[in-house]
Amino acid sequence: MVLDKATRKIKKTSPTSNSIVNSLNQKDGKIWVASYSEGLFELDEDLNILKHFHENGQGPLKLVNNSVRSVTIDSSGLVWIGTFLGLHIYNPSENTLIHHYPEKDNLKGLSHQSIWEIVEDHQKSVWIATYYGGVNYTDKSQSLFKSYLDKSTANSEVGKFVLGEILEDEDQNLWIATEGNGLKFYDKKKDQLINYDWFNHPEFNGKNIKSLWLEKSGTLYIGTHEGDYSS
Repeated sequence: MVLDKATRKIKKTSPTSNSIVNSLNQKDGKIWVASYSEGLFELDEDLNILKHFHENGQGPLKLVNNSVRSVTIDSSGLVWIGTFLGLHIYNPSENTLIHHYPEKDNLKGLSHQSIWEIVEDHQKSVWIATYYGGVNYTDKSQSLFKSYLDKSTANSEVGKFVLGEILEDEDQNLWIATEGNGLKFYDKKKDQLINYDWFNHPEFNGKNIKSLWLEKSGTLYIGTHEGDYSS
């Protein structure tokens, strides 16, 4: 649905029927809608469907899975599509779609197939939060991925966690929400993913974090399943 700010009324419903919308992105007059079970839609500003990416699509419109968790358009115009079964990258100028997925013997591939969040940082590199494989990093070569787990634990299984939203701060460090494993912090200078200061406290570390928002003053707001925090 679209809210008209002037009238404060809903103008029109989305063409994605009753599917849950997981993610929205807008660039160059196009709206990208990632749905829970109907794939990915590219819409114009009047919500007319321009393209529909889904399991039964043909050619570059064919996705490996209809559950699209995240969609991001990077600075070069590439569309990064995170699904339940891997990562697609769509090139609008060439009308091509490629698929990345974990490979057992490929240590430089994706660490997990289920993609939850995709963010491009200030250096134009892309960070990918997975369900249970830590954070993946890639440059625009799109062929090599680096995986980050929680280095605060020696147990590799504990170091894996369900990830959610990724937020980049003014120092170009990353804050990463998890489900049940607190708030993670990627220190760019140390090139390390860690728990941050007081977030190791047991009253906070087990929280299911749903959202992050950074105020211009530097205050970080943390929305959890149990309530809100700020730092």
